Amino acid sequence: MPNKFIKTAATWFATLAAVAVVVGLSRWREPKPGSDSLVANVADEREIERDQVEFVGDFDEAMLRAKTENKPVLLFFTAQNCPYSRAMLEGAFSDKEIARLSRKFVCVKIDVNDADGEKICEEFGVNASPTIQFTTSRGVLLQRLTRNQPAELLGRQMEAALTSIAWRAAQLEENSTFVR
Repeated sequence: MPNKFIKTAATWFATLAAVAVVVGLSRWREPKPGSDSLVANVADEREIERDQVEFVGDFDEAMLRAKTENKPVLLFFTAQNCPYSRAMLEGAFSDKEIARLSRKFVCVKIDVNDADGEKICEEFGVNASPTIQFTTSRGVLLQRLTRNQPAELLGRQMEAALTSIAWRAAQLEENSTFVR
């Protein structure tokens, strides 16, 4: 019984440590007080001014970028003629907090009526727009949202996806064996 308790406590500790690392890494680009780097401060100000999510245009490019940058992917399945998709682009995806959180993801917009979009929809099991899917950089599904989502709910789901990735990383680390 004590060994099971120790293993459970170690799992919780590893998960909390992974979450702390994700939070720490998400803030590494913030300017330090008294920084002399004018270029860094100007770049950070431009990042802060951006009020919309920037989407990568091509799915394959987005997945390659996600692997290279080791970021999760936000897939936004949309249709040009869908009023709910337009409402989401103008509403939730124009929110400052959502734009800030989106920088921790590689975001890609997929038109469900496009030939490539239909193939991707089939691959991910999407049959409605708008649909948002969060995946790891390797395409493993983390969670899915359907319908028009308010910014507050979308933000919570984005944070949950980031936490899920940190938890998975902790589990992989705990279950792997290291040879020296």
